[in-house]
Amino acid sequence: MAWNVVLALFFVLLLIVLGVQSYRGKLTRLMADYLAQNAQGKKQLDEKFLGKIQGGLAFIFAGLAGGYILFPKLQTFLLLAQIIVLFVFILYLNSTPKKFKN
Repeated sequence: MAWNVVLALFFVLLLIVLGVQSYRGKLTRLMADYLAQNAQGKKQLDEKFLGKIQGGLAFIFAGLAGGYILFPKLQTFLLLAQIIVLFVFILYLNSTPKKFKN
């Protein structure tokens, strides 16, 4: 196997592991906004919902990164898909702040 395939597999597995842990709500301390909150602010955040959003994003990126391995001719399309997915998630998270409050 070429080194780029091994590196892509490593990142796919890393994203899957991080996605599972985020989806379970175990990695809330990795969220930058969560660390910036005081104790009262941390109580108001819906950590499970934020973890599910973060885990879902990791799963989507793992699938797209896996597409680099399976379909090497579609790398440009997959890169554009990653940029679009990231843009949509950022718009979604910034437009619905009330869903993150208890």
